[in-house]
This record gives sequence, structure tokens and C-alpha cells, in this order.
Amino acid sequence: MFSFGEILFLLVLALVVVGPQQVPVLARQIGRFLNEMRRASESLTKQFREPPDIHPLQPPAASPPAAAESPRAEAPPTVKPTGPHDV
Repeated sequence: MFSFGEILFLLVLALVVVGPQQVPVLARQIGRFLNEMRRASESLTKQFREPPDIHPLQPPAASPPAAAESPRAEAPPTVKPTGPHDV
């Protein structure tokens, strides 16, 4: 990842910029940040590698009994005569 020379350069730069009192605090914060990023990356990778949790669709509601499904003709509604013309 980094060579020894690059790490040494970053440590000297941090020592000059931040100061000797804050270098351990800064190193701890960077370590925590990198650890959190690693966990997030592993979690995301795990989600992509696992199959999705998809539930099948619910089956349609049960239909009425078979007698109602038979294609028989129903009688038209009866109309009662209401006057002398409606016979």
C-alpha cells in the first residue's frame, strides 16, 4: 500500500503541521475513520454478494365454488306490469 519512505514522510509532515502533542490523537482518529470505512465497505460488499430477499407474490384469492363458474345462462330479471300498456 504505502512504502516505508512514504509513511515516514507523512509522519514527519504531521509532526511539523500538527505538533508533537496532537500526532497520537490524529493517528487515533485516522485509525478509527479507516476502520469504520472498512466495516462499511465489507457490509456493502456482503449486501451485493447475498441473493436478494424477495418474497413471491401472494396467490390470488380463492374463487367462488365451481358451480358459479359454469357457463349457464341466467334468466332475465322479471318485470311486473305497472299499467294497462305494460302487458
